[in-house]
Amino acid sequence: MILKRCLFAIVIFSGVLADHGYASVLIRDLTKKTHQFSRGLRFASSLIHPEEIQSFERFLSNREKKTLPKHARIVEVGPRDGLQNEETILTPQQISLFIENLERANLPVIESGALVSKKAVPAMAGTVDVLRKLNPKPNTTYPVLIPSLEALREARDLGVKDIAVFTSPSDQFNGRNIRKTTKESLEVIRTILQQAKSGEDPMRVRGYISCVLGCPYEGYMSPERVGSLSLDLLDMGCDEISLGDTIGTGTPESTEDLLCHLFD
Repeated sequence: MILKRCLFAIVIFSGVLADHGYASVLIRDLTKKTHQFSRGLRFASSLIHPEEIQSFERFLSNREKKTLPKHARIVEVGPRDGLQNEETILTPQQISLFIENLERANLPVIESGALVSKKAVPAMAGTVDVLRKLNPKPNTTYPVLIPSLEALREARDLGVKDIAVFTSPSDQFNGRNIRKTTKESLEVIRTILQQAKSGEDPMRVRGYISCVLGCPYEGYMSPERVGSLSLDLLDMGCDEISLGDTIGTGTPESTEDLLCHLFD
Protein backbone atom coordinates (compact mmCIF):
# COMPACT_ATOMS: atom_id res chain seq x y z
CA MET A 1 0.00 0.00 0.00
CA ILE A 2 2.82 2.42 0.80
CA LEU A 3 4.42 1.99 -2.60
CA LYS A 4 1.16 2.80 -4.34
CA ARG A 5 1.30 6.28 -2.85
CA CYS A 6 4.73 7.36 -3.88
CA LEU A 7 7.80 6.72 -5.94
CA PHE A 8 10.43 4.85 -3.95
CA ALA A 9 14.06 4.23 -4.74
CA ILE A 10 16.51 1.71 -3.38
CA VAL A 11 19.74 3.65 -3.37
CA ILE A 12 23.17 2.37 -4.27
CA PHE A 13 25.46 4.98 -2.79
CA SER A 14 28.30 5.91 -5.11
CA GLY A 15 30.77 8.70 -5.53
CA VAL A 16 33.83 9.61 -7.48
CA LEU A 17 36.99 9.19 -5.38
CA ALA A 18 40.10 11.23 -6.00
CA ASP A 19 42.97 8.85 -6.78
CA HIS A 20 45.79 9.33 -4.25
CA GLY A 21 43.81 12.21 -2.75
CA TYR A 22 44.51 14.67 -5.56
CA ALA A 23 41.55 16.68 -6.77
CA SER A 24 43.30 17.33 -10.08
CA VAL A 25 43.21 13.62 -10.85
CA LEU A 26 39.52 13.51 -10.01
CA ILE A 27 38.74 16.39 -12.34
CA ARG A 28 40.92 15.00 -15.13
CA ASP A 29 39.10 11.68 -14.99
CA LEU A 30 35.57 13.07 -14.85
CA THR A 31 34.96 13.30 -18.58
CA LYS A 32 36.27 9.78 -19.14
CA LYS A 33 34.15 8.44 -16.30
CA THR A 34 30.95 10.05 -17.56
CA HIS A 35 31.53 8.70 -21.08
CA GLN A 36 31.79 5.24 -19.51
CA PHE A 37 28.63 5.72 -17.46
CA SER A 38 26.15 3.87 -19.69
CA ARG A 39 28.60 1.08 -20.45
CA GLY A 40 29.26 0.69 -16.72
CA LEU A 41 25.56 0.26 -15.99
CA ARG A 42 25.30 -2.49 -18.58
CA PHE A 43 28.37 -4.21 -17.14
CA ALA A 44 27.01 -3.95 -13.59
CA SER A 45 23.84 -5.73 -14.66
CA SER A 46 25.94 -8.67 -15.84
CA LEU A 47 27.38 -9.07 -12.34
CA ILE A 48 24.03 -9.81 -10.69
CA HIS A 49 23.96 -13.36 -9.41
CA PRO A 50 21.29 -15.59 -11.02
CA GLU A 51 19.85 -16.36 -7.57
CA GLU A 52 19.28 -12.65 -7.01
CA ILE A 53 17.41 -12.42 -10.30
CA GLN A 54 15.30 -15.45 -9.38
CA SER A 55 14.55 -13.94 -5.97
CA PHE A 56 13.37 -10.71 -7.55
CA GLU A 57 11.33 -12.63 -10.13
CA ARG A 58 9.58 -14.45 -7.28
CA PHE A 59 8.88 -11.08 -5.69
CA LEU A 60 7.39 -9.79 -8.94
CA SER A 61 5.28 -12.88 -9.45
CA ASN A 62 3.53 -12.24 -6.15
CA ARG A 63 2.88 -8.54 -6.80
CA GLU A 64 0.75 -6.57 -9.17
CA LYS A 65 3.17 -5.74 -11.95
CA LYS A 66 1.18 -2.67 -12.88
CA THR A 67 2.30 -1.02 -9.63
CA LEU A 68 5.94 -1.12 -10.72
CA PRO A 69 7.44 1.72 -12.77
CA LYS A 70 8.30 0.96 -16.38
CA HIS A 71 11.47 3.03 -16.24
CA ALA A 72 14.24 3.60 -13.71
CA ARG A 73 15.25 7.17 -12.92
CA ILE A 74 18.87 7.75 -11.97
CA VAL A 75 19.44 10.29 -9.19
CA GLU A 76 23.10 11.29 -9.19
CA VAL A 77 24.34 12.34 -5.74
CA GLY A 78 28.07 12.47 -6.44
CA PRO A 79 28.48 16.26 -6.04
CA ARG A 80 26.96 15.98 -2.58
CA ASP A 81 27.08 12.51 -1.02
CA GLY A 82 30.03 11.42 -3.14
CA LEU A 83 32.21 14.32 -2.00
CA GLN A 84 31.08 15.24 1.50
CA ASN A 85 33.25 12.68 3.30
CA GLU A 86 36.34 12.96 1.10
CA GLU A 87 39.56 14.20 2.69
CA THR A 88 40.35 16.25 -0.41
CA ILE A 89 38.03 19.26 -0.49
CA LEU A 90 37.18 20.50 -3.95
CA THR A 91 36.73 24.16 -4.78
CA PRO A 92 33.34 25.41 -6.01
CA GLN A 93 34.89 25.70 -9.48
CA GLN A 94 35.93 22.04 -9.43
CA ILE A 95 32.52 20.91 -8.21
CA SER A 96 30.87 23.00 -10.93
CA LEU A 97 33.05 21.24 -13.51
CA PHE A 98 32.03 17.92 -11.99
CA ILE A 99 28.36 18.84 -12.39
CA GLU A 100 28.92 19.99 -15.98
CA ASN A 101 30.45 16.62 -16.84
CA LEU A 102 27.52 14.83 -15.22
CA GLU A 103 25.15 16.97 -17.27
CA ARG A 104 26.83 15.70 -20.43
CA ALA A 105 25.76 12.20 -19.41
CA ASN A 106 22.15 13.46 -19.63
CA LEU A 107 21.34 12.60 -16.03
CA PRO A 108 17.84 13.80 -15.10
CA VAL A 109 18.64 14.59 -11.45
CA ILE A 110 21.95 15.86 -10.09
CA GLU A 111 22.04 16.60 -6.37
CA SER A 112 24.32 19.61 -6.28
CA GLY A 113 25.18 20.18 -2.65
CA ALA A 114 24.04 20.64 0.92
CA LEU A 115 23.35 23.83 2.84
CA VAL A 116 24.83 22.47 6.05
CA SER A 117 27.27 23.67 8.68
CA LYS A 118 30.65 24.46 7.11
CA LYS A 119 32.33 23.29 10.29
CA ALA A 120 30.47 19.97 10.35
CA VAL A 121 30.85 19.25 6.61
CA PRO A 122 33.73 21.32 5.18
CA ALA A 123 33.38 19.69 1.75
CA MET A 124 29.99 21.38 1.33
CA ALA A 125 31.18 24.85 2.35
CA GLY A 126 31.08 26.04 -1.26
CA THR A 127 27.52 24.95 -2.03
CA VAL A 128 26.20 28.52 -2.27
CA ASP A 129 28.86 29.40 -4.85
CA VAL A 130 28.15 26.17 -6.76
CA LEU A 131 24.44 26.98 -6.91
CA ARG A 132 25.15 30.50 -8.12
CA LYS A 133 27.26 29.12 -10.95
CA LEU A 134 24.63 26.63 -12.09
CA ASN A 135 23.34 27.00 -15.62
CA PRO A 136 20.38 24.59 -15.41
CA LYS A 137 19.70 22.36 -18.39
CA PRO A 138 16.13 21.72 -19.53
CA ASN A 139 14.67 18.53 -18.08
CA THR A 140 17.36 18.35 -15.38
CA THR A 141 16.76 19.11 -11.70
CA TYR A 142 19.38 20.05 -9.12
CA PRO A 143 18.14 19.26 -5.61
CA VAL A 144 19.93 20.45 -2.49
CA LEU A 145 20.05 18.76 0.91
CA ILE A 146 18.32 20.89 3.56
CA PRO A 147 18.72 20.27 7.32
CA SER A 148 16.91 23.31 8.76
CA LEU A 149 14.52 26.18 8.17
CA GLU A 150 17.45 28.56 7.90
CA ALA A 151 18.89 26.44 5.11
CA LEU A 152 15.48 26.35 3.40
CA ARG A 153 15.27 30.15 3.39
CA GLU A 154 18.75 30.33 1.91
CA ALA A 155 17.77 27.80 -0.75
CA ARG A 156 14.71 29.86 -1.72
CA ASP A 157 16.83 32.98 -2.03
CA LEU A 158 19.12 31.06 -4.39
CA GLY A 159 16.21 29.96 -6.56
CA VAL A 160 16.33 26.28 -5.60
CA LYS A 161 13.24 24.37 -6.76
CA ASP A 162 14.01 20.87 -5.45
CA ILE A 163 15.23 19.91 -1.99
CA ALA A 164 15.96 16.79 0.03
CA VAL A 165 15.46 16.06 3.72
CA PHE A 166 16.85 13.13 5.65
CA THR A 167 16.32 10.88 8.66
CA SER A 168 16.70 7.26 9.76
CA PRO A 169 14.63 4.73 11.73
CA SER A 170 17.66 4.40 14.04
CA ASP A 171 17.78 6.80 16.99
CA GLN A 172 21.47 6.07 17.49
CA PHE A 173 22.34 6.79 13.87
CA ASN A 174 20.38 10.06 13.96
CA GLY A 175 21.97 10.96 17.28
CA ARG A 176 25.49 10.58 15.93
CA ASN A 177 24.67 12.15 12.58
CA ILE A 178 22.47 15.11 13.49
CA ARG A 179 22.29 14.98 17.31
CA LYS A 180 18.58 14.28 17.31
CA THR A 181 16.31 11.32 17.87
CA THR A 182 14.21 10.07 14.99
CA LYS A 183 11.15 11.77 16.49
CA GLU A 184 13.01 15.06 16.87
CA SER A 185 14.29 14.87 13.30
CA LEU A 186 10.73 14.40 12.05
CA GLU A 187 9.61 17.55 13.84
CA VAL A 188 12.32 19.52 12.05
CA ILE A 189 11.35 17.95 8.73
CA ARG A 190 7.69 18.81 9.37
CA THR A 191 8.50 22.51 9.75
CA ILE A 192 10.71 22.44 6.65
CA LEU A 193 7.98 20.82 4.56
CA GLN A 194 5.30 23.21 5.78
CA GLN A 195 7.38 26.12 4.48
CA ALA A 196 8.63 24.34 1.35
CA LYS A 197 5.10 23.48 0.23
CA SER A 198 3.61 26.90 0.96
CA GLY A 199 3.18 29.75 -1.49
CA GLU A 200 2.55 29.81 -5.22
CA ASP A 201 5.68 27.85 -6.15
CA PRO A 202 5.94 24.84 -3.81
CA MET A 203 9.20 22.94 -3.84
CA ARG A 204 9.53 19.30 -4.76
CA VAL A 205 10.86 17.30 -1.79
CA ARG A 206 12.76 14.02 -1.72
CA GLY A 207 12.86 12.22 1.63
CA TYR A 208 15.98 10.20 2.40
CA ILE A 209 15.74 7.32 4.85
CA SER A 210 19.13 5.95 5.84
CA CYS A 211 20.01 2.50 7.22
CA VAL A 212 16.84 0.81 5.95
CA LEU A 213 18.52 -2.61 5.81
CA GLY A 214 20.85 -2.28 8.76
CA CYS A 215 22.41 0.25 11.15
CA PRO A 216 26.05 0.30 12.31
CA TYR A 217 24.89 0.96 15.88
CA GLU A 218 21.53 -0.79 16.26
CA GLY A 219 21.87 -3.55 13.70
CA TYR A 220 18.74 -4.92 12.04
CA MET A 221 16.03 -2.45 10.97
CA SER A 222 12.63 -4.09 10.60
CA PRO A 223 10.46 -3.41 7.53
CA GLU A 224 7.76 -2.20 9.94
CA ARG A 225 10.00 0.58 11.29
CA VAL A 226 11.00 1.65 7.80
CA GLY A 227 7.41 1.51 6.58
CA SER A 228 6.12 3.60 9.47
CA LEU A 229 8.79 6.23 8.91
CA SER A 230 8.03 6.29 5.19
CA LEU A 231 4.36 6.97 5.88
CA ASP A 232 5.29 9.79 8.25
CA LEU A 233 7.35 11.49 5.54
CA LEU A 234 4.64 11.00 2.92
CA ASP A 235 1.98 12.40 5.24
CA MET A 236 4.15 15.46 5.82
CA GLY A 237 4.33 16.11 2.08
CA CYS A 238 7.39 14.36 0.66
CA ASP A 239 6.94 13.72 -3.05
CA GLU A 240 9.20 10.68 -3.10
CA ILE A 241 11.15 8.50 -0.70
CA SER A 242 14.69 7.23 -1.14
CA LEU A 243 15.50 4.05 0.79
CA GLY A 244 19.21 3.84 1.50
CA ASP A 245 21.19 0.71 2.32
CA THR A 246 23.71 3.03 3.94
CA ILE A 247 26.27 0.49 5.13
CA GLY A 248 25.70 -2.17 2.50
CA THR A 249 24.29 -4.92 4.71
CA GLY A 250 21.27 -5.68 2.55
CA THR A 251 20.73 -9.05 0.92
CA PRO A 252 18.25 -10.12 -1.78
CA GLU A 253 16.12 -11.67 0.97
CA SER A 254 16.07 -8.63 3.27
CA THR A 255 15.41 -6.31 0.34
CA GLU A 256 12.54 -8.53 -0.80
CA ASP A 257 11.10 -8.55 2.73
CA LEU A 258 11.22 -4.75 2.86
CA LEU A 259 9.66 -4.24 -0.56
CA CYS A 260 6.95 -6.82 0.09
CA HIS A 261 6.03 -5.01 3.31
CA LEU A 262 5.90 -1.67 1.52
CA PHE A 263 3.70 -3.09 -1.24
CA ASP A 264 1.25 -4.78 1.15
